Amino acid sequence: MSSHVEKDDQQNALAKHHRGMAPPKYDSSNRYKIQKYLVASEAITWNQVKSEDVTITTHSTLSKLHHLPALVERWNAPVSVSVLTDDVPTLLSTIANLRRCFPPIKQYASFHVVMPANTRDNTGESDETELKVPCSMVLDLTENLADLNMTKLDAYYPSSLLLNVAVVESTTDYIFALDIDMVPSGELEQSFKAFMTRREEDQYMNNPTVFIVPDFDLHDDYVSMAPKYKSELLGLLKENYVKPSVSFIDYNQWREFKSTSSLYLEVAFEMKGQNPWQAFFIASRNIPKFDEAIHSVNNSDINSVRSCHICELHVAGYQFGVMDSAFVLHKGFKKTNNLEHSMEFNQMHLKKYGVKLRELYPQSPRSCT
Repeated sequence: MSSHVEKDDQQNALAKHHRGMAPPKYDSSNRYKIQKYLVASEAITWNQVKSEDVTITTHSTLSKLHHLPALVERWNAPVSVSVLTDDVPTLLSTIANLRRCFPPIKQYASFHVVMPANTRDNTGESDETELKVPCSMVLDLTENLADLNMTKLDAYYPSSLLLNVAVVESTTDYIFALDIDMVPSGELEQSFKAFMTRREEDQYMNNPTVFIVPDFDLHDDYVSMAPKYKSELLGLLKENYVKPSVSFIDYNQWREFKSTSSLYLEVAFEMKGQNPWQAFFIASRNIPKFDEAIHSVNNSDINSVRSCHICELHVAGYQFGVMDSAFVLHKGFKKTNNLEHSMEFNQMHLKKYGVKLRELYPQSPRSCT
């Protein structure tokens, strides 16, 4: 029932977008306002998105939007972006710059904005002088924009809310939940659609499944030359220009898996989610949403949110199929002290969340450790 209501709300928002901006709505905490489809992609506007397409769903602040061109250009398919800011005019100008200078963003990326509840209604305003910035300067300008100060708001980064907005406002049957500073492997959207077409009768169609895409950290020197294929990735892995991320994925098993075909994507093996860490996956748009009671330390560290979500999917009965030749790349190596802090914060959230999940799924024999 709820999915039908969400679809109706989405269609209404799109219809109002064509007639004029729909009014923002408050989130369940009343701390934030949500403006759906602040800017819609041309693919959405002209009804060119198909249900069988896969939408990348991601979140951002103003300054992080400089990562978007690399993500969209590699994906070349629908992208749903939710942005946290209280400066909507600057956001509109930034989006206009990105759409003007990077045509795939204009074609595929739709933007939604999450604002503090007391933000003035200025969604129709923008600074037209920003549009005169040369395209060679757009990414540097964007990277240096001022982000919303969460300390002054006495609040954590609302990552779960942002992720949910991006998912709910997607229009495809499947979504790929990523961070904005990531780059997927080449032709992944097309390969996954072909995989789903071939796999209609197997266990991954008959059971609720999320398809895990292994994630790696890419050395800064190779960010502009991000590998597209597994063979390229493995070469950089040997030279230590790529490192496996901290995850519950068995990277050795993934690396050594021998695909039956170099042309087709397939499930290499199944993983369990009882001891979760953050994971990036392609899944049905109708999977359980991220719990909006769980927040992040900042916009660069949302491990606890993703870990709790994987834990819930495990308890809810989902299985986890790890894709054999697909991968995603984080730009830059993570700092060790940040990882230690993330793990500590992550375990604290998981312990509390386990109690809540026992109440949500009292019949489930599964739990997280």
